[in-house]
Amino acid sequence: MGVFTPEKQRLVEKVIRSQWGGQEVYVKKQNVDLETRAVEIRAKYNGRNRRELMSEYNVSRSQFYRFIKGG
Repeated sequence: MGVFTPEKQRLVEKVIRSQWGGQEVYVKKQNVDLETRAVEIRAKYNGRNRRELMSEYNVSRSQFYRFIKGG
C-alpha cells in the first residue's frame, strides 16, 4: 500500500472540498454483515458485559440495545 505524498494529499483534499464542501458526508467504516454481528453480540451478552461488547464491536449503546432486542 502506497503512502500519499503531500502533493497528492493536497489534491485529494481540494477535490473533496470542492465536491463535498459544507455537507455532512457519511463514510461507512467497513463492509459489516449486521445480522451476523447482532447474532454474535446476543450470543456473548450475559447481562453484565454491555460496555465490553460495545467496545469490542465498536457500537453505540442504542445500536447495542437494537441488536439485543433483535431489531
